[in-house]
Amino acid sequence: MGFVNPMFLWFSLFIIAVIIMYFFRKRYAERTVSSNLLWNEVMQEWQASPWLRKLQKNLLLFLQIVILAFIIVALMKPYLEEDQSYENVIILIDVSASMSNMIDEQSRFEIVKSQVHELMNRSNQKYTVMTVGESTTILADKEAPSRAFYSKLEGLKLSYEHEDFTKAIRLALAKAKGTSSTIHIYSDSFSREQLSQFDPEVSVHVHNLEQEAHNISLKSFGIAAEGDLVKAVAVVENQTKQKQSGLFSISSEGETLFKQSIEVGSGEEIVLPIDSLPSKPIYLGEIQFEDSYNIDNEIVAVNQTDYKTIYAVGKINPFVIKGFKAIGANVVSVSKEEGKKVQGVMVLSSEDFGDHINNPALILPNSQEEAATPLTQTIQKSQDPLLSHVPVEKIYVTESTPQILQGLEVVASSDTPLIQKGVYGSNSVVAMNFKMENSDWPLHSSFPIFLYNTFSYLTEGIHFLGYFEPNEQRWLNQANTTSEDKWDLYTTGGTYISSWLESESFTAPSTPGAYQAVKEDETLYFSVQLDEREKSIENIKSFTIEREEKQNSLVPNLLSISKWFILLAILLLFVELEVFRRGHRA
Repeated sequence: MGFVNPMFLWFSLFIIAVIIMYFFRKRYAERTVSSNLLWNEVMQEWQASPWLRKLQKNLLLFLQIVILAFIIVALMKPYLEEDQSYENVIILIDVSASMSNMIDEQSRFEIVKSQVHELMNRSNQKYTVMTVGESTTILADKEAPSRAFYSKLEGLKLSYEHEDFTKAIRLALAKAKGTSSTIHIYSDSFSREQLSQFDPEVSVHVHNLEQEAHNISLKSFGIAAEGDLVKAVAVVENQTKQKQSGLFSISSEGETLFKQSIEVGSGEEIVLPIDSLPSKPIYLGEIQFEDSYNIDNEIVAVNQTDYKTIYAVGKINPFVIKGFKAIGANVVSVSKEEGKKVQGVMVLSSEDFGDHINNPALILPNSQEEAATPLTQTIQKSQDPLLSHVPVEKIYVTESTPQILQGLEVVASSDTPLIQKGVYGSNSVVAMNFKMENSDWPLHSSFPIFLYNTFSYLTEGIHFLGYFEPNEQRWLNQANTTSEDKWDLYTTGGTYISSWLESESFTAPSTPGAYQAVKEDETLYFSVQLDEREKSIENIKSFTIEREEKQNSLVPNLLSISKWFILLAILLLFVELEVFRRGHRA
């Protein structure tokens, strides 16, 4: 046993002072009284406790000395020296999707949190705790366990990302460098091969699942539109050692479109083709089996045309084609007859638009158009996202052509409307009422920006934001919005998730599934997809790699026992009060 503050031993002088005061206390002389009837009760008590009568005169002194001695020892902060321990215990916790695997009605992740809590309760040490997903987050940095510390641990949630232990172990080894440290890794399938590339100089303890996972996975699900009908295909894998029977279904916004009972042999994959589904904006493929890992049991597919390709129909001004290529679009030139067979974003002349009214399009004037109106006024523009960062007032246009479509919104004009946008039929269109050869706009840097805004506006009509990984951050440009527009994010079941401003980067939810972004009467779908590597559960045993520590590099683990001396002092104080009460009555 040792003492943290031995200087408080000087307080023992107070014990000597108590003894001196005891010798100078007031003494009472014996007197004879006429009757002892009033003392019968006291005498009976003394006779019942003869040992107390003998010690009565000195017991109070002894108790006061012992109480004072215990208080002085407590101030000196005594401790017991346990086995030497580490300066820093580094804990890496896997927060990937596979940690949601259930074991006896409790997820692997909840079991890990209990194990970490138990590890911290074993000894009084300092801990560095990190969560490992796509990125590594430091939860605590060389801290002693406290109420706030445990609260952080209990509040941990899965990120559903695929874990990147390479970056996490590098950070852990950097934290351990130059100190006596040990590393604990809590995962479901961390292997020796992953650790062998580092050759750590500290001991590493790997705590894996060590239980056979019972998982049947929906490996893939996709759709393809063919006219008014949609075809689908799904792949289901059985990762267990027995044949499994279950159900595969396809639904859309709560409506079941397809359902089929299936059987999958041990370790097998089966392909399920579905030839005919009604056209819907979004599809949910789902399997229902008795398995312990449910997060990979469903996949969302969105019914959308491939808008990555722009089709230039007929003879299109080369400046327009080069401008679209400059923004990274794939531009394919097709004849008028070929253009009738494809679907996607069209760039065409007004005379060809009638054959493509079912596609979003940028409409240019007919090259043979003779009627023209000379322009005399400065070009004016509206505050429309289509012209965001596009100073059209600086461009030069000699003359305009008649309006291609009536009733569209005018976003730029001079003597006549020059640029219009709107919805024709069920698709978005942008109309330019002047010829490129009558303008110097293609020579301005704003021209590709206008084409980018146009492409975004035309494609946003598909009502789909895209596919995301859990917690993925991405800048999104919605052409028909302003930077202050607010979108509310919901699950397809209507549960509110969060909000998103156009002026901020978009952060996808962590849980895989189908979602929708809602703004007033506009709804955009998006899907959060599980990483393919999280659809397989491996069974790897726990292991430990020991490294010898230099004896002088370890630090003693001190167990404070001050509180026990305080408790003993309080207990003896109550004993002293009882002795004093009885002695006073005597």
